[in-house]
Amino acid sequence: MSDELSISMRPRTFDSMVGAKKLVRQIRKIVSSDKVPKAWMFSGETGSGKTTIARIMAVAFQCTHHKDFGNTCTHCRRHSNEFDITEINCAKYTGKVEMEDAISGYDYAPKPGSLQRVYILDEAHKSSDSSQNALLKPTEDCPRTTKFIIRSEEHTSE
Repeated sequence: MSDELSISMRPRTFDSMVGAKKLVRQIRKIVSSDKVPKAWMFSGETGSGKTTIARIMAVAFQCTHHKDFGNTCTHCRRHSNEFDITEINCAKYTGKVEMEDAISGYDYAPKPGSLQRVYILDEAHKSSDSSQNALLKPTEDCPRTTKFIIRSEEHTSE
């Protein structure tokens, strides 16, 4: 029950996020420039909003109706499951071949109706060396229409 509540109450726009104004401002500044990176990485403690930011960005890369990046229109949010957005649990795809299969097609144009092909790589800190190596070329040499958003936990020693 608590998982359902946390998912249903998750912010769907940057403006509805609490405590992330500085990060949102930086993301918008980068996106408004001509040098939008192909790969983004968010690292931090559990509950800091990394997955929420990744999901908002993935839909925002598809929406042409928003005034501010990250504040996608209602139509695009409702139809987000139709966009070319793939979430990959890196803890599950630990082998090189498994990861290559999971991101296959990264070098193709996005499916019709999508502006970008977006891969959200969740739990990246659990990736094996071989699966991380499988990501090197795709994240460096992908077309401008492909984005990778990498989410990793920050481990602190106590």
